Amino acid sequence: MKNLMIILLMVLLPFSALCSDKLPELLRNSGGYYPPVSTPYWDRDGSSFWFFDQVSYTFKYYDHSSKDTVVVIDTDKLRKLSEMTGLNSLYRTGLATKFLSSKFIEIKSKSSEIFYFDIENIDLVSKEEIDPSLFPKVTTPDVSAYSPDGRHKVFSTAGELKHAFDIDTNREKVISVGLEGNVQVRDLNWQVDNTLWSDDSSKFIIYGDDLDIYRKIDVNQEESVIRNFDAPVKSDQLLLVDIVSKKVIDLHLDAFSGETREIQLIGQKGSSFIVSVVNELQNQKVYYKISDRGVIKEWFRDESTTFLSDYLLSNRVTNLFITPEGHDDLYISDKSGVQQIYKVDEEGQISQIFHTNGNIDQIIDYDPNRKSLIFTSYMVEKNNPYHLHILKYEDGKVKRITRGKRNYGEPKMGRKFRFSHSRKGYFDISPSREVIFSVNSSMTKPHSVQVINVNGDAAVNLFNTETKNLFSKGYRVPELFDFDLSDGNKVFGTIFKPRDFDPDKKYPIIEIVYGGPQTINVDYTFASYYQRMANELANKGYVIVMMDTPGTPYRGKDFHTKNFKKFGQVMVQDHAEVIKGLGSRYPWLDASNVTVWGASFGGHQALNFGARRPDVYKTVISESATFDLKYLNSTSIIPQMHTPKMNESGYENFMNEDLLRNLSDVELFFIHGKDDRNTPYEELVLFQSKLNELNVDYTEYIYENMDHFYDERKLHAFFKIISRKSSLEEVNCNKAISRLVE
Repeated sequence: MKNLMIILLMVLLPFSALCSDKLPELLRNSGGYYPPVSTPYWDRDGSSFWFFDQVSYTFKYYDHSSKDTVVVIDTDKLRKLSEMTGLNSLYRTGLATKFLSSKFIEIKSKSSEIFYFDIENIDLVSKEEIDPSLFPKVTTPDVSAYSPDGRHKVFSTAGELKHAFDIDTNREKVISVGLEGNVQVRDLNWQVDNTLWSDDSSKFIIYGDDLDIYRKIDVNQEESVIRNFDAPVKSDQLLLVDIVSKKVIDLHLDAFSGETREIQLIGQKGSSFIVSVVNELQNQKVYYKISDRGVIKEWFRDESTTFLSDYLLSNRVTNLFITPEGHDDLYISDKSGVQQIYKVDEEGQISQIFHTNGNIDQIIDYDPNRKSLIFTSYMVEKNNPYHLHILKYEDGKVKRITRGKRNYGEPKMGRKFRFSHSRKGYFDISPSREVIFSVNSSMTKPHSVQVINVNGDAAVNLFNTETKNLFSKGYRVPELFDFDLSDGNKVFGTIFKPRDFDPDKKYPIIEIVYGGPQTINVDYTFASYYQRMANELANKGYVIVMMDTPGTPYRGKDFHTKNFKKFGQVMVQDHAEVIKGLGSRYPWLDASNVTVWGASFGGHQALNFGARRPDVYKTVISESATFDLKYLNSTSIIPQMHTPKMNESGYENFMNEDLLRNLSDVELFFIHGKDDRNTPYEELVLFQSKLNELNVDYTEYIYENMDHFYDERKLHAFFKIISRKSSLEEVNCNKAISRLVE
């Protein structure tokens, strides 16, 4: 007889609406934990800016020359603007506002209607009443559906490239680009943001790929139906479209033809489009230049294992930074063992510019006049290698712009930036390149909003986050630890203690895992969501441990690639060594009572931990996990594992029958959504059928209408497991329908 299987079917109301008031105190909202200010609206001088202060509900102006801050739209005026536009969110958050000057603002309604207001008089004005020079020149990211002149946009529908249309007249004007008859368009998913325009807006390159590659699994048959991994992973097509001559050229990139590859549209330099092709099997990336007539020329290629899949795994467009004509382009590679900046000349010759001790993360800006560049790098500070800082290279010297043991985070770069959602903080460089608007913090120091001078002058502090409310709810700052592994690598991590911690007691351990390869697990900012969740777990009577062992990024190639072709099989031993070592180091840790919990990649890591080291991990909570790597989206796993045919032992050793039997020695829980497309529910059913054959007991929490990502129901299930509650009513969800299955 199997252990109790609990299936929660939510059919009447969204669970979050029913249960949100029962979430732990620190997780109900994030108010007061991030600075309640908007990103800057830069003024025409390139260094001063407007911003929204959500504490006082006012718009303010920072004058860089005087370093003074003044209110330009007070609360009463802002309330009137909200009433006139019908946008309540304008009053609460300042969204949908664009400053044209200190006198005029532009407000966009939810229906995309544009309003212009005279700030001083709060009068509605027409666009014609405003000086045309106040309107910014239309600019777009390199890769965009919109043309640089703002007049055209590429459309796609139902797997075919449809048309471009004139957006000035706000009406669809079909421009026949001659697709039919001139070139065969295969049944592909044409994404409008996979479009690269020429500078004169007369041509564009568009890339179509087969994104609908989710697994089809027949749970009623012994053999599951999956895609053939030894065939080309993507059926893709690259087109050059001339909307003036109405000609279309089908571009054929011969590199790695017939192998696993990923095409990336990079940008344009001069009259050439720049495109790259990643070959995940050979660990190479090839860059091409394509002329406006469709002539293809290989530019250069590089082997850079940890950066090859930066677009796939880190949401970065590329590690190539295109400079203005007449200048060598810039490129990040880890060929030296750590990520450094190289220059690439017209002929594709690569040479290193300088060397830093840290791992360079991104190139942010290049000044062609001074031939200086600004970049971010992970810097080692008192044995902490994870603080992300901003640096400048000029006149042959590297200068650190940011100071203090803080994390300065991600840049605001077009549509890739998401305000307040970065786990690392964020910053925005002014158009003048003189100042940086920065939101930064550390584990122990709350977020500050600062204006940082690139020339090294003292920063101006605009705002400090109020934390009284946070600490009154029981928040406790985590403690950083380091541990030397037997192989010589140093591991860094965090420990979260209960608010009423007693060093004379013994506390069971919960380890929260993810395991890479594309991200670290520990947050080095202040009061992130996961830190607050760890606090709440600790307050249930546990000590929470998080760590980043070899296999995770930002520590160099050797550290990052330790799990290459052995994904999920190596790092468990490192984690177990650390857990046992911490148990010996701290007498208040009960290393004989350890729970491991992970989601997504972390979910299958948790299974690996329990299967490979049941002597250490006694309870396993696997959320939204992948259960067989062969079923994964290939662009996620092939860079790490290669194909099953090329790495048969790696896939076989991932989770074989002997390992599955070991799960009978642990207390096993599954949390999963039936609408999960990243790791389909059917995979869980197949995995559990194997467990059933081996008489492995487990408990599952399955939810209707739940996908792969955040859902409050997952939190409720997790806290229910941790609290060992015995009935559904205790989570106060009266509308829940439960069914017990033996």
